[in-house]
Amino acid sequence: MFSFLKYTSPIWYYRLYAQSKHTLYSEGFLRNAVEKGLINEDNSYLSNTAKRSDLIYQSLNSGLIETTNHSNRNQANDEVVDTDDNYRFVRKYFGDKWIYYTYVLRILSGCNPFYETRALIRTRNVRKQSVNAPTGFYSDFNKVEITEEFKNKKVSIIIPTLNRYTYLRDVFSDLEKQTHQNFEVLVCDQSDPFDANCYEGWSLDLKVIRQEEKALWKARNTCLERAEGELILLFDDDSRVEADWISNHIKCLVYFNADISAGVTDTIVGHGLSKKESYFHYSDVFDTGNALIKREVFERVGMFDR
Repeated sequence: MFSFLKYTSPIWYYRLYAQSKHTLYSEGFLRNAVEKGLINEDNSYLSNTAKRSDLIYQSLNSGLIETTNHSNRNQANDEVVDTDDNYRFVRKYFGDKWIYYTYVLRILSGCNPFYETRALIRTRNVRKQSVNAPTGFYSDFNKVEITEEFKNKKVSIIIPTLNRYTYLRDVFSDLEKQTHQNFEVLVCDQSDPFDANCYEGWSLDLKVIRQEEKALWKARNTCLERAEGELILLFDDDSRVEADWISNHIKCLVYFNADISAGVTDTIVGHGLSKKESYFHYSDVFDTGNALIKREVFERVGMFDR
């Protein structure tokens, strides 16, 4: 990856992933995507590492997903350190505002003003480009059938709550309407005062855990310890979902051969959904109020770190 991402996208997951011994995309996958016109090769970069990193960046942001096993993608992701290549990358995908912000940061951090200014001038003709999802991508997702293997896997829905009883009743109402019915609901209630009546009368396999301490991640861990399902579905106590919510998450695991289906949330108050959140892609964020995870993931990495 480009080293200048530490200025433009300091908390982006894939800056960390670039340090992995595996790459997100094999050479064959990237070459095939170029030949199909899904991404464009930029030969104006000085190094081959920069050319490849540019293809990876395009792929990540346009929604290209390679579903082959990581063992087939054991090429390391080298960092792009050439100054000219990094300035070209920032201009190309972030624009002039970010290029001058980056330039000032580097000068203030003691970088050689001559090399920085030279790279800034050399890339002055590079114009900002947008990366969009190719039309019709994953159009066959709706045709995916949930396999018998996944139909037989129990889903454990985990909901931590704190003084949200009004919203919680809407949550239970939505869950009663789910088309996929093989699930249990675990609620870790930290409310004060506690209202036991909220949990009565629902047609759900409902397990309520009372927790005195107001601690969100402890609540999730407590539910995880008591969950019986092979699939863990994280949910918020103030969210609303359609009847196919659970089944669509399971379809994602099947379709992409994935361990995690990370959803998004359209907020009533806030920025709403971005354009990128309208199509499938390797997730930039992990929405702990809308994510389905195979239990084996927690067996590998442990519980949530409080």
